[in-house]
Amino acid sequence: MSTIMPAGRVEPERREPILNTVDRVCEICFGLLLMTVLAIGYFVRALVATVSLPVAYALAAVSSRP
Repeated sequence: MSTIMPAGRVEPERREPILNTVDRVCEICFGLLLMTVLAIGYFVRALVATVSLPVAYALAAVSSRP
């Protein structure tokens, strides 16, 4: 029985292990969350000058989605 694929076929691309991809996605998610909390914290601090920076960060962390 003859093969369907030609004899000189190219090797298929090897896929990355799923754990490497999951690690990268988690790093991106945590980085984005950290940057969002910092940005919202500074924004709250600029908006309400009487709020201290740690309190502004706490409000930003509570208001950001998980």
